[in-house]
Amino acid sequence: MLDGVLLQPEQEGLLVSLVEATRNLPRGQREQFIFAPTFGGSDIQHPGLPGHELPAYASDIEVLWNEGLLNGTRGQHGARLFDISPRGFTVYEAIKRRSGATVQQLEEELMRYLDSERFQKAYPEGTTNGPRLPRGSGRATPSSSSP
Repeated sequence: MLDGVLLQPEQEGLLVSLVEATRNLPRGQREQFIFAPTFGGSDIQHPGLPGHELPAYASDIEVLWNEGLLNGTRGQHGARLFDISPRGFTVYEAIKRRSGATVQQLEEELMRYLDSERFQKAYPEGTTNGPRLPRGSGRATPSSSSP
């Protein structure tokens, strides 16, 4: 749950795509999104989206709308004009922070495995030769056992 909002992974992905589409445009060139469901499929149209459109499931739009992450107007036949609400941007930031924490957790787990006695016994050449990545740095540095 993010900022009191419960979303499915597909809905989180849709929100991320929408926020990033908004941010792809300079502030003075931003426009509302257009969602127009049809019998052949439903797309969101916006100049910040790759190809200017994104396939979307109407119920996912409805969930984001009902959670207060989108605001705008409803048109005829299910069409909508909308923008990302301030709450939508806040939830987007929480999604990004959470995904960053996941990467950090994976990195720590991998480093624990690489430092483990089991790995060092199985691959002694992997622990003494070549550069090592210090935790959290993202940059290679010579290992202490390198000449």
